[in-house]
Amino acid sequence: ILAWSLGAALLAVLWHRLVLRPGAVWPPLSAFGWYLLEAFKLSLMLAILSWALVALFGVATSAAPNLMFNFFWIFALAVSTVATWLWLRFGLILPAAAIGDDDMTMVTSWFETEDAARSIFALAVLQGAMWSAIGAFDAWSRWTGAEFFLWPIPVLLGLAALSVLYRDLETRQSSGA
Repeated sequence: ILAWSLGAALLAVLWHRLVLRPGAVWPPLSAFGWYLLEAFKLSLMLAILSWALVALFGVATSAAPNLMFNFFWIFALAVSTVATWLWLRFGLILPAAAIGDDDMTMVTSWFETEDAARSIFALAVLQGAMWSAIGAFDAWSRWTGAEFFLWPIPVLLGLAALSVLYRDLETRQSSGA
């Protein structure tokens, strides 16, 4: 898991630098470390929220186990969507870390993405549906190896969205809007 996380972070940093700073692709080691720290903070926050929602769902359905079975996929989609939406709203800290912008915080990211919140939510629903579909076919995808081809799709979609949102932020800041 550690090797996968480090490799994914390196690829994400390289992606953001390629898109946001063409010609300056290879990052300094500090950008990579900063990205890992920011990604860890954001992941930890969302993991705690997701665990709380799952626990709440477990308590709510413990009296009626059939209810849990019937609503599990709807619940999984809802949690995936909310977590992805929050990730994208707070996530501008990630491309900022990749290019060395130390001024971006999670709070700043939240306010800077306010105008795009509805579009980000639509993307989060799409990504949540993708994650739920991958989860629904988990046994099949692990058996066939398709998991390794399926999971990058929502991940790359999220990376691209963060780069576009950050580029939009830079454009607005440079134009004084």
